[in-house]
Amino acid sequence: MAINPAQIVKLMTAKREFEERHPRIVSFVRHELRPPLEEGTILEVTLTKPGKEPITSNLKIMAEDIELIKSLME
Repeated sequence: MAINPAQIVKLMTAKREFEERHPRIVSFVRHELRPPLEEGTILEVTLTKPGKEPITSNLKIMAEDIELIKSLME
């Protein structure tokens, strides 16, 4: 699979814009998800849509997830 430089630039721009819009969540993710993230950690997310009841889901971090998270953090 070839790397498309235009797509990389587009993704980097979108990442920067997201960081500017949501600095608190970016700071949280950088602080809490940076290695060493331990296998067995539970990640829980609550989604609250306007006019809807909140829904919550979670996942238990597995060894394979840690490698993916490390790659995404780079």
